[in-house]
Amino acid sequence: MPSEIIVEATIEVSLYNKLQQRALEKGASANEVLRESLERGMSDYWLYVMDDYRQDYALISRLFEQYKRDNELLRSLEAQNRHLQQVLAEQGKE
Repeated sequence: MPSEIIVEATIEVSLYNKLQQRALEKGASANEVLRESLERGMSDYWLYVMDDYRQDYALISRLFEQYKRDNELLRSLEAQNRHLQQVLAEQGKE
């Protein structure tokens, strides 16, 4: 597999001008500046994605904890209901 691939892209003139200006400031070629920008952009993208995953995980964790509390309350209510049904059944026998 080659270490480099030629990619053809269409960009806005203002973006191209910024790219050329940055290349001049850094004393680098436009290709090098574009590569650095793409690498930084991909890093930023993955940081955004991971932050999104973190937020999703936090929400799911909170919802799971709420589910556990609700499930415990439901079990308690079911136990109380069974107890009350037994009391009513015993009162009905008397």
